[in-house]
Amino acid sequence: MEPVYFVIHRTVCRSCRGSGFVQNSVWHEFYRPFWFGGVKPVDYDARAREMGYADCEAMPPEEVECGECQGTGEMRYEVPLVEALAKLGVDFPGGEAVGAEGFGVNDLDRAERDRQI
Repeated sequence: MEPVYFVIHRTVCRSCRGSGFVQNSVWHEFYRPFWFGGVKPVDYDARAREMGYADCEAMPPEEVECGECQGTGEMRYEVPLVEALAKLGVDFPGGEAVGAEGFGVNDLDRAERDRQI
């Protein structure tokens, strides 16, 4: 069996956009009436009490570590070396260069689904 070599493709996490953090879902619910319901943010502590908290200080942190990238801000995927070289327009034995288009969404989706590391 012929060996298969891989390279690591790194990209910015789509969930946190590279920050490593996302908004806690509790806070998303907290802000919902202000964003979408036309309610003016007069008393944040009153909104916290509606949600069962003593005040805003008693609520959980507003940002939490991103679950997609585990707080790193980036996603890492194994990509076959031959595929990476082809995407970069490099000729290799037994194949042909295909231009340097870079990795597209379909490649990322497939890598995310099949080879996320």
